[in-house]
Amino acid sequence: MRFGILSLGLHVVVATRALPLKRRPIPEVSASRDVLFDDAWDFFRGPDPKDTELNGTKCRAGMFCDPSYVVNEAAGWLTGLDVPHDWSIFDLPERANDRSTPVLEIRNGTWLFRRGDCAGDEWAKAGLDESDWESTKVPADWRDPPLSYTDTNATGWYRRSFDVDSDQLAFANNPAIGLKLSLGSVAADDITFLNGVEVGNNWNADGIAAGDVGCQDSLKYRTYDIPPGLLKRTGNTIAVRVFSEGGDHPGGLIDTGSGDVRSGWLDAGASDGGFQTGYAVGGFGWYSKTFTLSEVAKSGGGDGSGGRILVRFDGVYMSSTVWLNGQHIGGRPYGYSTFEIDLTEYMNTNDDPNVLVVRVDNRGQNSRWYSGSGIYRHVWLTRTPSLRGDRFGGISITTPKVTDGNAEVEVVATVRNDGKSTALASVTVQLSDEATGEVVASTSASVVISVGPNSTADATLAAEDGLVIADPSRWDVDSPSLYRATVTISSVGEGSTEVSTDTVSTTFGVRTISFDSSMGFMLNGRTLKLQGGCVHHDNGPLGSMALDRAEERRVEVLKANGYNAIRTSHNPPSPAFLDACDRLGVVVMNEAFDCWEWGKNTDDYHLEFDDWWQEDLRTMLLRDRNHPSIVMWSIGNEIPMRDDPKGAELSQNLSDYVRAIDPTRAVTSAVPMTTSDDDPFFAPLDVAGYNYSPLMYEPDHEAHPDRIIVATETFPVWSWRGVEDQSWVIGDFIWTAIDYIGESGIGANGYYTGSDAENAIGDGDIQACASDDTVQPYAYHISFCGDIDIVGHRKPQAFYRNVLWNVSKLELAVHAPMPEGSIEPLTPWSWPDERQSWTWPGHEERDMTVRVFSRADPSVPVKLYLNGEEVAATDPWSEAQDDPCCIGQFDYGGAFWSTPFSTTFVVPYAAGNLTAVVGDDVRTLVTAGAPVGLRLTPDRDIINADRSDLAYMTVEVVDAYGRIVPNAVVDVSLTVTEGSEGELAAAGSGNPEDARSFQSNACTTFNGRCMAILRPGSASKPPVVNGVIKLTASAHEAGLVSSSATVATA
Repeated sequence: MRFGILSLGLHVVVATRALPLKRRPIPEVSASRDVLFDDAWDFFRGPDPKDTELNGTKCRAGMFCDPSYVVNEAAGWLTGLDVPHDWSIFDLPERANDRSTPVLEIRNGTWLFRRGDCAGDEWAKAGLDESDWESTKVPADWRDPPLSYTDTNATGWYRRSFDVDSDQLAFANNPAIGLKLSLGSVAADDITFLNGVEVGNNWNADGIAAGDVGCQDSLKYRTYDIPPGLLKRTGNTIAVRVFSEGGDHPGGLIDTGSGDVRSGWLDAGASDGGFQTGYAVGGFGWYSKTFTLSEVAKSGGGDGSGGRILVRFDGVYMSSTVWLNGQHIGGRPYGYSTFEIDLTEYMNTNDDPNVLVVRVDNRGQNSRWYSGSGIYRHVWLTRTPSLRGDRFGGISITTPKVTDGNAEVEVVATVRNDGKSTALASVTVQLSDEATGEVVASTSASVVISVGPNSTADATLAAEDGLVIADPSRWDVDSPSLYRATVTISSVGEGSTEVSTDTVSTTFGVRTISFDSSMGFMLNGRTLKLQGGCVHHDNGPLGSMALDRAEERRVEVLKANGYNAIRTSHNPPSPAFLDACDRLGVVVMNEAFDCWEWGKNTDDYHLEFDDWWQEDLRTMLLRDRNHPSIVMWSIGNEIPMRDDPKGAELSQNLSDYVRAIDPTRAVTSAVPMTTSDDDPFFAPLDVAGYNYSPLMYEPDHEAHPDRIIVATETFPVWSWRGVEDQSWVIGDFIWTAIDYIGESGIGANGYYTGSDAENAIGDGDIQACASDDTVQPYAYHISFCGDIDIVGHRKPQAFYRNVLWNVSKLELAVHAPMPEGSIEPLTPWSWPDERQSWTWPGHEERDMTVRVFSRADPSVPVKLYLNGEEVAATDPWSEAQDDPCCIGQFDYGGAFWSTPFSTTFVVPYAAGNLTAVVGDDVRTLVTAGAPVGLRLTPDRDIINADRSDLAYMTVEVVDAYGRIVPNAVVDVSLTVTEGSEGELAAAGSGNPEDARSFQSNACTTFNGRCMAILRPGSASKPPVVNGVIKLTASAHEAGLVSSSATVATA
């Protein structure tokens, strides 16, 4: 039995000697001290007109944070909604009615144009003589008539005059709202002026001087903030200076097919993040919740004797400020950190209403992926005595010694005293099997510690106190057994009388982990190669809303596809996500940050790092340390300052900080394209994270034989290389496991037909110039680099990965027919346009490229049959066979597009059966008939009567035999039957370019299917046990038979 002092820069704590108590039975576990605080919030999208400081903390009369302010739907408030809530995924108002994110549409129409350039910004000035300027319609490529401008390395200027209305002028002069100038696509670089003042600059002077202006610049949608005081009611002039490589390259204010339009939640002209965040719109949002002290008491939690009342936000993106009854009580800049605030001193004690208000500021370029906006994770209310478990319950659980016969458990309980005097605390522990509830160990005596006011002290109970589990069931990826620790903290009065208790309960797992360059990563004494994937935090059509079932389903789908590890790129995930990894048996690399002191965007976390990194890192560690799934802490991803001496110093500081709190797990960080310059940065780490550096595994091992490497990111086509047969490389994390919103089109594929095939740009499709780059034009808003699409369906690379990881013995894929004379430009994150389909009407006798994936012994022949006739392989079976259909410029020893374990065939298309045979393994694709109807299939027939649960209903277009028609593109109407005990939460498909709202009662099929997501209850009606939710899918315009399906709530 031991006690200790907790001192991590927050408190100076004195602990007295532990005093034995009389043996007594451990009390029953009380109701949870934490209750959900998710319902009955009111929400306003946009700034508070009276919030003149924007990011201040003072609550002035009449502001939304003023408790006397009356929420009014007529003023734009949504009342009675539930959190988690992500306002960025919900539909924007029409531009003409938008008073929170207004856009000035300026691109389309008649402009004046002048070839060449001028000295300085002479042609941007107002009052310029425009008599020798040409008139032209925009958008248009300046190579086309009437301009026919085909000079190489060409510069040209555009000008136009315009007026604005009084609302637009007011928006532009209000810093809280602002006005976006939507310019659209420009080929290739621009500097934009308004009334002679520069307002936007995408001018790559170094690239122009070097003759290296990437065509991807032409795909970046340009939208600029208008500075307050610059715009006039009438007589405004916009001037745009444009540079293009010219010749066969497009130039000017072009049209990439994107259009200056708003669709649902998407608006390129209003988005600060642009293609990085999937053209989502952030801005300000306000949440308000009214509650009383009696409602808190009825909600349960604690022991009913008063004490402390706290609120905990699992995540608010971004820059939150919190008030209670008009008093500023806290907030958090980092949108991925959980934070807790003590409400007690600010509560109305006479049962008058309490008003809790949260302002969320998600302005600017602060993320490289879709972040979402708002209170997007759960909110909890905690009621405890003054003597209580510290943050997140204050429990740390480890298993210092584990054998097949016994597991020694150590529980450290950090006790906090929020009372006014020193208190004696009694701490008892009970361990039980999570599956059966059976008590497997408990302390026979309590630890008594002395805790001073506003301080903490540790009580440690371990094997010598009776915390030994006999014949333990270990947590493993194949058998994720869990136990539960229940800790009761009691205040001890005179005569050892207990006067109040706080009960904290959490799950944990019994397992051992180790890392070694010769044995690799070992889980429970056996080497485990990490078949991993990087996962961003959004849930597709639900945006960033961290509903429990949505989080669980992502883990569930990945586990079913062979993944045993997940990297939470590039931020701490929700507790629900980690709970799912614990339950399902998936190893986790929990990542903290995407940048440190040097940023990647102008408004990202680098602005807060110095002030907040310790608190944010500490929060992640304390919150997540009892999850058995977590085996590594990542302190950062591709840190820009990694090769600077300060970067190496911070690597040491952050690593030391992690180990001081949790020495039981490895510390890592991801570094791209590694070189010897990264050695000082790697030195403090337990495991070196290599992004896209497979050719360095062997030479770096020779230079650093003790270095343990994990491939923190790899390209989809190059994953697993050098991992299986090199012990010091412990695993591979593919970028990415699941498609995500944002980084739009980094994995895009498509076709190009034109004269300049080598560079994939010319007189054809400008989108094709994204080859080897990471930009696609709006409305391409999905990354499209995942094995799994945003609604959970497998993509072509997932079938290959199933074979690579021995989930499946045999798969085959058919490349979609390419237009004659075309090529397929791919980025390094792309996959060829392959399908699991042999339905290609209109392409009879056309040669089709088919690949068969198998890891069978090379002596076993790979055979392909079309309607019973064997087809000869184009090339023999090979472990390193080039993909014949695609081009790519990323060079891994000249073999980037090689695909091990594949055999290629060229087959003239004919309807029927296409069958691959390798030994006893057989896979067949069958030509589907004409579409005749729809089919609905729920992922589960019964779901919980809980707002955190969901039913995923797959919608498929089928033929007369019930076979999915994979080429069917059908608009499907979705109707929840009146009287159903649930609602349609969202609907969509895996199509990366479908700009349809996720909130509409419809979806358009992609590869023959789409998804509807059902949710029990509604914001105004709680879920009902033994209820039914009925969904009907129809496509009457396509002449298809409708389909209905139900799920029950229990």
